[in-house]
Amino acid sequence: MRTEPRPTDLIARRVCVFCGIPRKMSEEHIISDWISQSVIKKTGKSSHHHNAKFDLPHIERLTKTRQGDLANRRFKVVCEICNNGWMSKVETSAQPVLTKLILGEKHFINQGEQEKISTWATLKTMVLHATKSGASAINRKQYESFFSSPAPLQNSNIFIGSYSEDDWRSHKIITHINARIGPSGKAEKNYPINTQSTSICVGKFYVYIFSSSIDKSNFSFTNRLRMRLKPIWPITRINLQWPIRMGVTATEVEQSSFMLSTIA
Repeated sequence: MRTEPRPTDLIARRVCVFCGIPRKMSEEHIISDWISQSVIKKTGKSSHHHNAKFDLPHIERLTKTRQGDLANRRFKVVCEICNNGWMSKVETSAQPVLTKLILGEKHFINQGEQEKISTWATLKTMVLHATKSGASAINRKQYESFFSSPAPLQNSNIFIGSYSEDDWRSHKIITHINARIGPSGKAEKNYPINTQSTSICVGKFYVYIFSSSIDKSNFSFTNRLRMRLKPIWPITRINLQWPIRMGVTATEVEQSSFMLSTIA
């Protein structure tokens, strides 16, 4: 039986995870150069990259801390043509509004900007996801679809929040979780990995991306997090005021980053 190639399989063959063509590969940042150069003050402190995999009956949480600025980390998963072409356009399109959000400037985020932020966040999620070995919650067809027409993934929910701590100029965190979810919406050990969440917090801007290959899957926060994290995809409102009146603390960023475990 022929199995679908995983993103890491393509990378090992020096094939771009998006276009699927063997070309000269390029190094892609999760936190792009324009953010680190124009917005974030480099502090030389440790940055944190969390990677967790959830499996019943046990939950395994892997945490890694690396020295240096997270903005300097590069992933060789895409070709130069994609990186310098349509991917650059996605980044450039979102840059003006993202700059305002990262700096915490007052702004009303309109529907077009919500879509640009969501598409940018999806791109970063897919690049990060491609670096992970093992089974993939984002399949090959989704990479091909995003390459053809960049847009948030089907069955995805994206939320944003205002980071409220004083260390915002040096605070950068990325969290990535894979899960095995059955038709009931609960974690199932015998199902393949089919659901993921990714969180990116940089400056005053925090974004949470959830996606699943399960039909009609949905994700929402409960209790006080619902007041602090606002949905931008699917789009539910014409304008969203920024900064959000109730900001998120470092503890709440950590809690929400691992919220996927609540459906287990």
